[in-house]
Amino acid sequence: GNIRIEGKIIGNIKSKSKIALGNSSHIEGNIIAQNADIEGQVRGRLEISELLVLKSTSVINGDILTGKLVVEPGAVFNGTC
Repeated sequence: GNIRIEGKIIGNIKSKSKIALGNSSHIEGNIIAQNADIEGQVRGRLEISELLVLKSTSVINGDILTGKLVVEPGAVFNGTC
């Protein structure tokens, strides 16, 4: 099912559905999911099969592989897409 994270995780996250990362989230690892909404920080590779939304408070340090990408003004992305 859907996963919402508001804390810190060191390790990989995998879901067959949607992952939502809150503003206070900090992830150090790879994320694999169908859809994702990111407001926090991620250090790792993002593999999202359908839709990835980077909110204005998000900071991504890593590569992105996705079907569709939405980037709001203010989002920070360092990596390849």
